[in-house]
Amino acid sequence: MNSPKKIAIVVGVFPSVSEAFIVNQIEYLISKGHKVDILATRKLDKANSLFSSEKYKDLIERANLLSNEGVIPNSKAARFVKAIKLFLKFKLTINLFKTFNIFKYRNEALSFKAFYRLYYQHFFTINNYDIVHIHFGDNAIHLKNQIKNFDKKILLSFHGYDAHKFDAEFYKPLVDVENIEITVNTNYTSSKVRQLGFRHKIHVLPVGLDTKFFKPIDNQSSEEKDSIKLLFVGRLVEFKAPLIAISIVEELIKQGVLAEMNIIGNGPLIDKCKSVITEKNLKNHINLLGSKSQEEIVEMMNMSTIFVYPGIVDQTGRCENQGLVLQEAQAMQLPIVTSNVGGIADGLIDNKTGFLVAEKDIYEFVSKIIWLIDNPKERKAMGEAGREFVKANYDSAILGKKLLSIYNNSVCI
Repeated sequence: MNSPKKIAIVVGVFPSVSEAFIVNQIEYLISKGHKVDILATRKLDKANSLFSSEKYKDLIERANLLSNEGVIPNSKAARFVKAIKLFLKFKLTINLFKTFNIFKYRNEALSFKAFYRLYYQHFFTINNYDIVHIHFGDNAIHLKNQIKNFDKKILLSFHGYDAHKFDAEFYKPLVDVENIEITVNTNYTSSKVRQLGFRHKIHVLPVGLDTKFFKPIDNQSSEEKDSIKLLFVGRLVEFKAPLIAISIVEELIKQGVLAEMNIIGNGPLIDKCKSVITEKNLKNHINLLGSKSQEEIVEMMNMSTIFVYPGIVDQTGRCENQGLVLQEAQAMQLPIVTSNVGGIADGLIDNKTGFLVAEKDIYEFVSKIIWLIDNPKERKAMGEAGREFVKANYDSAILGKKLLSIYNNSVCI
């Protein structure tokens, strides 16, 4: 049995409602006896209402801001007390004493700015972490000096935008750092990371979910069960294609299918979606519900029949790297009809838990939806197969074990 480890989990902003999967990881690591520190490089919002929720309330004391300003106490007295404590505790790790040289550092020595600058640059080493796990590649760039000063392995997780938004030049400071290993959510993301110049070992570790939370409840009336409700969940941006979802409903209506779709999400296309729904006279068939909590999304999934996700490759080349919402829908026993773009194909079994459709092929989307409507037994079997697929491959506990395996076997400590 492996001994407990001291682990730094590095994120950009904490807490973030869109990154519940990271909290799932943290909770699993804590449950296995590991000491976990949460470090936010850009923003730590301890007044956030999320911290009052059951899921987050025990994490507030573990969370700290990791920035040049964040490690320095505001008052000089507090700086002095903390500096002395750090010096006495870590004096053998880094030569912190040299920063008190007033002839070399002058006012920065007296204000302890030189001390804390050195402390920040060697933060991971001084705090003696066994593992530093950095989520999102751009966060690693912000900490490139800390990484280079750390002689143990760094685990760097790419999730999507970070492999698309930035180019190889941006990541150049990291590509030759030997003590980095990488996780990605799909094989598609792996190929994108390779294109950025990384030649490090890559582990495919999808983003997971709690299948005990995303679990269907049979609380509908027979009338509700007989009605067909389509569902779309996602930020209203081009590559998630909410406008195509609207066009799918329009075509269903043209073909005589009395379809109803609920659209959950917000974003820059919200006004365009509203205008198209009005223009196409679809107000009685499409409901724009805005952003919803996870609890509300589960409730809506429980009331739905088919999950529709017509994602595309947008004008910038961005597309879905994994699409966790597809696994959430399958966990709720919803058959899914989705585009075959990016890394989506990794996250379902085509023709068994849902259907993969060519990008922007509205008529094929409509065909698959009508087939599911006309074949309720097969639709139910697809939903059941989807839940089993997600439980076996995407449950947070399953992926937590895989993460610990990476920590224990691949990351040298």
